[in-house]
Amino acid sequence: MLDDLAREMKNEIKVLKTENNTLRTENENLKANIDELEQYSRRNAKRITGISENENENTDELVKDLAKKLNVDIHDTDKYSSNLLTITLNADLTKRRQALYKAARQFLKEKKVSKVWTWDGKIFLTDINLRKHRIDSHSDLLKFNCETPLYSDSRQNSVSAQGAHGVRG
Repeated sequence: MLDDLAREMKNEIKVLKTENNTLRTENENLKANIDELEQYSRRNAKRITGISENENENTDELVKDLAKKLNVDIHDTDKYSSNLLTITLNADLTKRRQALYKAARQFLKEKKVSKVWTWDGKIFLTDINLRKHRIDSHSDLLKFNCETPLYSDSRQNSVSAQGAHGVRG
């Protein structure tokens, strides 16, 4: 009777482990799908950082002036928010992709890759043998033997400008 109970519990544990692994895989796939949808919604957005903000300054006008100097059309009907503190113009990546991009840039600093860039919300790098790779997940980065943490708790004030076009981050 005790042996039967132990066997039954082992079978139940096996079933639960299988179900757990299936749910983990499904969860990762759902996260990737959500990230893909979120990134798609940002496909025309650009993030501006690096501009000092002065008191009583109209940051909306600063964004419009910057866009004009960069030959980027921003109209009053475009969606953008301005909260300027610090200037870099990058693709507006999701948190997950921004972390992957940051880790990929770390490879560049460590000379593990020769080039890193984003295009249309996707991350690419060229390895030291000049082969191009698309980076979609942390496991893609593991091929390059980097141990950079993926997510940072630091917050960055920035401007998101819908409607900016064709700038590589």
